[in-house]
Amino acid sequence: MQCAANRKTKFFRKPNSSDFIIRKPVFDKLLFFQDLKYQPREDQVKVHTDKSDIRVLACGARWGKTKVAAMEALAASMSAKHRSWGWVVAPSYTLAEKVFREILFQARHKLHDFILDASDSKMKLQLRNIHG
Repeated sequence: MQCAANRKTKFFRKPNSSDFIIRKPVFDKLLFFQDLKYQPREDQVKVHTDKSDIRVLACGARWGKTKVAAMEALAASMSAKHRSWGWVVAPSYTLAEKVFREILFQARHKLHDFILDASDSKMKLQLRNIHG
């Protein structure tokens, strides 16, 4: 695993003239996934690249909904925002816990340099994002 200082440029791309804010680097979710060695299938990439505020998945068992949700949460938490909060919401506590456990697993194994606080019992994960 590369050190945190070198990782910053890994999944950020330089802004180009088509970007709205030119002075900031742009977080590239697919480069971030590549850095984490997460290879979504073609149908999962469609979910990850969709720009909609709300995305609803109606998929069968073992499609990878939990993994997709966990990786989306990690990508959102690592993007360059000054401060943000996120919640895992599901129809039942068991389902929410399942998604949180996947987020925590991925963070502990692949983003350990960015973890500020992690608690299994409180279901809490605090990350230092790219903004600092």
